[in-house]
Amino acid sequence: MKPLYLLAPALLLTRALCAQSTAEKLAEYMDAAYKAKLFNGVVLATRNDSILLAKGYGWRDYENRIPHDTNYVFCIGSITKSFTSVVILYLREQGKLKLTDSLGKYFPAYKNGSKVTLKDLLSHTSGIIDYTGQDNFAEDIIYKPYTQQDFWKYIKDEPLDFDPGTAFSCSYSNYMILGYLIEKVTGKSYEQNVREVIFNKAGMTHSGFDYKNLQSPYKTVGYDVLNDSVHIRSRIPDSSAAYAAGGIYSTVADLFRFHIALRSNRIISRQSQEEAYTNNKEGYNYGWYIRDWPNGKLVGYKGGTIGYNTLFTRGLANNSCIVAFSNDFSSSNNPESDLSAYDAAFWQIIGGASNIYYIPRVAIKSNPATLPQYTGTYKMDSTAGFIIDVTVKDDHLQAIFNNGQPYIFYEEKKDFFFTKQSNSQLEFERDGNGKITDVLLYFNKRKVPHLKIK
Repeated sequence: MKPLYLLAPALLLTRALCAQSTAEKLAEYMDAAYKAKLFNGVVLATRNDSILLAKGYGWRDYENRIPHDTNYVFCIGSITKSFTSVVILYLREQGKLKLTDSLGKYFPAYKNGSKVTLKDLLSHTSGIIDYTGQDNFAEDIIYKPYTQQDFWKYIKDEPLDFDPGTAFSCSYSNYMILGYLIEKVTGKSYEQNVREVIFNKAGMTHSGFDYKNLQSPYKTVGYDVLNDSVHIRSRIPDSSAAYAAGGIYSTVADLFRFHIALRSNRIISRQSQEEAYTNNKEGYNYGWYIRDWPNGKLVGYKGGTIGYNTLFTRGLANNSCIVAFSNDFSSSNNPESDLSAYDAAFWQIIGGASNIYYIPRVAIKSNPATLPQYTGTYKMDSTAGFIIDVTVKDDHLQAIFNNGQPYIFYEEKKDFFFTKQSNSQLEFERDGNGKITDVLLYFNKRKVPHLKIK
């Protein structure tokens, strides 16, 4: 496998054109997240096809001390659903199916087939039970070859959870069925369809299937838990158990190529994409989660499979893309290390937000007996009336700026506190006798002194 800069020389040429301030903010954020032990993995962020950040953090293989870089392969989990959706829309454009077709047209033996359309499957509005909910699925079934016969045997007699089209429920069964349908319509395997329709056209030469049996020096080790004191390797599932709902592996660079291929309409038409990116129910449609953003619409997916957490989000209005992979599955248990936190911060930074996101930091446990010494009213010297009122709340400091909303500040070290509500910190200063005399407000790297007046 070639390094990222050799795989995409045109991207390298445009890198210098990126807004440096944005690139620096993204790098600062991720460096801080890694320093705070909140991230282990790989990140790629782009705007207008220019790379803002492409970097690995931590260990691809902890035991052998092999560090991450942007060339390593990860299981991408549910991001696979976006690929399945694109193949379905491609086949519709080829006249091989209609989204209004009933499932029963293709699988007449399924008793609820006449009630469910392909559009229901794409939109998670079918009401079909999720096959991953069966007994022993996560403990046993997921590690063995899983056939189409196994799948239909489990769901064939199960009732629908609701009338199709009336509600939203994310069910892996929907996309398993779409994968089987792709094979039935084309006479080719699901994998072959994805390669021909997407991988080959997008130049995704480092993506594929059957991660369990992949023999590659670029294969990333997945961990159930990965930190300085505990590192538990994950058992790799059989890809057939996730199939068209979660069975693809890829790299951050290859997902960027997928983004470019879609944007340039090389795979499916702009009309099909506009239809896919239209919110249906619960912010979801046709294999994409959809949300509004001040700078335009965002579409993407956050995936997770044993050993890995993944994120792929695209800004349609300003041609931006964020890809983040982590091989620490336990990171999703912490709101600060879950990839959703990075997604929110990155889009705020790319969108030009000045002080909405906060740089990750590590809090220490405060001694409640020492906190009252910081309380009081502080006034900015050069601006009449600008006041900070500091009180104690739930073993932390609470600061209210000019009678506005309250901000909770956590102690990072003696006399230094930070908030998770913005990129702001408070540093208290003392006189020669150790008495608090003033506080420095750090606001987006600006330092503003405030004198204690009471």
